[in-house]
Amino acid sequence: MVQQFWQQEEIPNAPPTLTSDEQICENTYATGHSRTPEGRYIVRLPTSSRTMDLSDTQRAAERSLNYTFKRFRHNKGLEQHYDEFMSTYEAMKHMEVAERPKPTSNVCYLPHHGVWRESSTTTPLRVVFNGSCLTHQGISLNHFLLKGENLLPALSDVLLRWRTHRFVIAADIEKMYRPILVHLDDRDLQRILWKTEQDQDPREYRLNTVTYGLACAPFLAIRTIRQPAHDEQANFPLGASTLQRDIYIDDILTGADNQTQLLSLQKELREICMVGGFPLKKWMSNNSTLLAHIPESDRLVKGNISWSPTEETHSTLGLQWSQLSDTFLFTVRPTTTKANTKRSILLQAAQLFDPLGWLTLVTTRAKITIQLTRLINAKWDDPLPQHILQDWREFHSQWTTSVSPD
Repeated sequence: MVQQFWQQEEIPNAPPTLTSDEQICENTYATGHSRTPEGRYIVRLPTSSRTMDLSDTQRAAERSLNYTFKRFRHNKGLEQHYDEFMSTYEAMKHMEVAERPKPTSNVCYLPHHGVWRESSTTTPLRVVFNGSCLTHQGISLNHFLLKGENLLPALSDVLLRWRTHRFVIAADIEKMYRPILVHLDDRDLQRILWKTEQDQDPREYRLNTVTYGLACAPFLAIRTIRQPAHDEQANFPLGASTLQRDIYIDDILTGADNQTQLLSLQKELREICMVGGFPLKKWMSNNSTLLAHIPESDRLVKGNISWSPTEETHSTLGLQWSQLSDTFLFTVRPTTTKANTKRSILLQAAQLFDPLGWLTLVTTRAKITIQLTRLINAKWDDPLPQHILQDWREFHSQWTTSVSPD
């Protein structure tokens, strides 16, 4: 786990060749995707087998639903947000009431539950659909789904390219998965159970769009967002180029050397994404005039951007960025929990997310301390020797609350 934690900061090697399953997944997408008359994409779920018995997942879905309704009795806020989420899901046609499945069809029921964060000021509820739910035979839908190639570019590459531009913009793809439709023949693999106050018994629904929680969902989402770069390149060459290399998951970060070029790029980017059904929200820029023609509801910061005694920053690919001064800042939250084990030291060190190496002098010392705990074969939750703890506490006390790289 420590090795994987450090590898995210390493310069990536040349991309590996596709495995056989990854190639099958790509072929399934290339030959199986289509578009609606409105331009939205329809994709197939890439599976290793077209025959699977997952009907037993209905029992798990029933248990999960019963547990969720028990939580509602003790948390009315959870109940309200959950009901609003499901109502919106159905109103937007992201799910629909399902007919009884045919005896010959593959059917899978996805248990779902709510992750409740009452402290959140935006979205306190996140509904999670579980494609890894096991049947009594020890199999799940995710066992049959092909994950596909990892299409994420190196984070350092995206950030470095972004910083080569004099004028920059950033935007998010709204609800990245849900604009993508799943083929009708595959929707029975995405059945769920739900009921409202008017329902005596749970009703069966089918999810119509790519669903977070399935093993293939990240591949399908990123692959589909890139597809307009091929389909619409002749109409939007600037926007197509951006979609091919200046995007990380649902974040788009790009720019130009002058405002005229950037305005043209921004216009094409909005249009090519809308053609595929992907609206862009939370626009940011280091030049306020570039946002003048963006509706206020689509900007990250509402109203006019003005200087304030406390500089406001926004999360950009895990880093804090100020669009006013066009600088990055590192913020370490103070903690009252004392680190006395290898696990707690690693948790504190993980706050120093530094993909471009700006804080190498600091992160290197943190890594040396973690290495020391491994050299003495310390267990994750065993108390560490006093000399290691003392050194770490002195080091940790020197962290400032805000650090701005030169």
